[in-house]
Amino acid sequence: MVETLSLRAVKKARGEWHNYIIKLGIFMNTRSDTLKLIGIISMVIDHVGYIFFPDAQIFRWIGRIAFPIFAYHTAIATRYTSDMHAYQRRLFKFALISQIPYTLAFQNYTANVLFTLLFANLFIKNTLQRNYGNVVVIILTSLFIPMDYGLYGILLTFIFYHFRKDSIRTLTFIYMLIEKLTFA
Repeated sequence: MVETLSLRAVKKARGEWHNYIIKLGIFMNTRSDTLKLIGIISMVIDHVGYIFFPDAQIFRWIGRIAFPIFAYHTAIATRYTSDMHAYQRRLFKFALISQIPYTLAFQNYTANVLFTLLFANLFIKNTLQRNYGNVVVIILTSLFIPMDYGLYGILLTFIFYHFRKDSIRTLTFIYMLIEKLTFA
């Protein structure tokens, strides 16, 4: 005889499973989480291609998707985080921790992309607070200290912040326009 489960039992089992998945940190419940996963996968493909297949440009092309995704999420985090200082400390800690492996893996002596995202966050917050002296310092620093994406990355994140409510097509158009003007 097949026992049927009550709706309450199904919801309880689903809830326990849901909590277990959340504890593992792998639960993806929004399009934003899916976009983050796409960014991570494209970044890994880019890095694998750069290190192991330097002549295969397809890896690099796929990897170009990662930065705009991370810039977009930095813009969103800048808008919605409840503790900005904690967010900035985390960005700074991870930027420092990842700098040595980044330098060793890529033989590149520029600041890694997390520094760019931190500077973008600082740029947005100082612009909103009208601390234009700090904004000038951030711009000059990004011009004179070599970092991944530099001022372009900071401005792209700033644009994503201001157009965050528009469709993804608008964001994609802006990214392509800036990339074309910057890398022409």
